[in-house]
Amino acid sequence: IRFELEARANDETWTRHFPSRTMRSRLQLQASQVLESFGPVRLAFEVHEVQGRFEMRLRRLQLLGIPCPRWLMPQIVAHETGQGDQLHFHVEAALPGLGRVAGYRGHLVIPP
Repeated sequence: IRFELEARANDETWTRHFPSRTMRSRLQLQASQVLESFGPVRLAFEVHEVQGRFEMRLRRLQLLGIPCPRWLMPQIVAHETGQGDQLHFHVEAALPGLGRVAGYRGHLVIPP
C-alpha cells in the first residue's frame, strides 16, 4: 500500500492507497483519545504508551451517529514507533466471531 499523511495544527488526514481502493480518514486528538472519522463512521481510540511505542485501541464506534453495541464492535489495535526519519506502524482489525479481517504494517518516511 501507499500511505500519505497531511498534518495540520489540529488534525491529520491519512490517505491509504490499497491495490483496489483508497481510504481517507481524518484524525483529531481530544484529551487522551484519538478520534478518527471516515464517511459516516466515527471511531474513538484510547491512547497509551506501551513499551516505548504509541498504542491505540478502539473504545467506541458510531455509524451515522448510532453507537455500535460492544458485542458487535471490532477489535482494532494500532502500534506506532518512530525511528530516525521514519514512522513505523502496525494495524490489526478483528470482528467478533470471524477473527482477523484486516491488517497492515509499514513505515512512513518523514520529509525534512
